[in-house]
Amino acid sequence: MLKKIFIYLFLTTTIANAQTGVHTPSDWVQDAFFSRDGKKCLTISTAETILWDVASKKAIWVKKTAELGVPYKSYYSFFTTADPDLNFILIRDNTSVRNLVDVNNFNVTRWNYDKCHFTYDGKIAVLIYNFEKNNANKLALFDPKTAQTEIIAEKIYDIALYEGGKKIVLLKKKGNGSIDYDKLQYFDVETRKFIDKSTSSIDPFRNVYYTKNGNYVLYGKSEIIVKKADNTELKINTHYPNADQISSYAQRLCPNYDNPDTVKMLEHKRVQDGYYLSFINTYAISNGVLLDSFELTNTGAKATEDALVNNITKTKNLEEEKRIFNLPENLLKRRLLKVQGDGYKNYVYHSKTKCVYYVVPDKPLYQGDLVRMDALNDDPKLIQEVYEKLENLENPVLYRYSNTKPKTCPHCNGKGSISKSFQRTVADYEYTTGKKLVETTTHTNSCGNCGGCGLTLN
Repeated sequence: MLKKIFIYLFLTTTIANAQTGVHTPSDWVQDAFFSRDGKKCLTISTAETILWDVASKKAIWVKKTAELGVPYKSYYSFFTTADPDLNFILIRDNTSVRNLVDVNNFNVTRWNYDKCHFTYDGKIAVLIYNFEKNNANKLALFDPKTAQTEIIAEKIYDIALYEGGKKIVLLKKKGNGSIDYDKLQYFDVETRKFIDKSTSSIDPFRNVYYTKNGNYVLYGKSEIIVKKADNTELKINTHYPNADQISSYAQRLCPNYDNPDTVKMLEHKRVQDGYYLSFINTYAISNGVLLDSFELTNTGAKATEDALVNNITKTKNLEEEKRIFNLPENLLKRRLLKVQGDGYKNYVYHSKTKCVYYVVPDKPLYQGDLVRMDALNDDPKLIQEVYEKLENLENPVLYRYSNTKPKTCPHCNGKGSISKSFQRTVADYEYTTGKKLVETTTHTNSCGNCGGCGLTLN
């Protein structure tokens, strides 16, 4: 109790004269977005999501982020994207949350696509996968207002958005798995047409965020880099250097469309563990001068009390998570998932029998801690369903894992056995008949290289 009182007094004394925002200081702001017209700003932390009036720097509304389907807990991060008019946001966390949120009515729906990036016209560029073939995916634009998708292109591998979502680059893969840069395609969102090549000098695969008047902006740790149209470069050191104690990716460039001569950066100041201040700082692209600092954090007495309560709540939640995480049944589940692989590293080689098996994913642990496998064979008709103890599959001396498909054994050509023959003279028969008889004997044994399965992972 004395420790809590000391922290409270320290914090209230430290920031007694600071400007007051709205976000609770127990949670640094993880994302910030400005509307296309520059009149509104949306900020989001693990504690609150807030829509601001930019001119007055006053909150229009405040919502608990947990109500958007994002759990409130320690050591938690999420990634958010927003459409340019701040009607929708996509939240993707570091566990299993993927939600599309309508911030006009706060409806939350599950987001079932991998991609989470809005285009300049408020659509969401998504991939519709075809896992059976290479370069067989489709690019579609999803309209969050109508939930309709429009197919834009087929026979591609992946996509990347750049220039603030105004353009999409379509990628294909070569046979060796690398990107085929000779077959890149570019789609212009504004004209809704394919263009022969990029209309700017931007490399869409760099950490480029957006362009302004021929300039384009990159960012690294504690600095903003402005590549200018005249080939000069300006480095802007952020007002609050990024604190590793918060997060290595805490600083974010904020997409803002209203002023091409400025750039905005979400920055943070760590007062002490469990207490942070967040700001949106505006810099001049011409000379890097700090023009404005918008403090997002409430530093009043009530906010400090709330921060202490929030940190206690997060500590309790973390303790409960650890308890559940370490339950024996959950430990078994994690051990099972590890041997089942991550969707492709499922092939195992038995060091003693030399046979190859496939650990079947998405199967439960059977009685006796048995794991379902397929005993593979070069002849698919001879594949058998088998079970192995979990502890044996965890033994690296007994089993070796591979993410490559097994190949036909070169020693037996997939037969699983090797034949040896030799000749001998049957002497008694020779003496009886007066003829010399040569007898050929063939002996077949299991292939010593593949153990009889006809496959190898070597």
